[in-house]
Amino acid sequence: MRYRIELDTAVVSVLFPERKLHYLDLKRKAAQLLERTTIPSETFNIHVKKLINDGILRKEDSGGRGKPVYYWLTPRAIKEHILCLY
Repeated sequence: MRYRIELDTAVVSVLFPERKLHYLDLKRKAAQLLERTTIPSETFNIHVKKLINDGILRKEDSGGRGKPVYYWLTPRAIKEHILCLY
């Protein structure tokens, strides 16, 4: 399987104007941006984890089962997006 940077770019592009989204909205909007009907959860999770580890995304998770998990861009990611570096 090949890692597709396009999904990372779509996640950043979706979050830039939105500022903060929960998991399902982020996944749905990224799929729409890529003109796909859906993105497999396993694939999406790999990309989100990488973006968190790379300091691009932050995550808010209350830890409660069934509670929404929110994601947003770090200040560094916002600057890079504005400068067209990401």
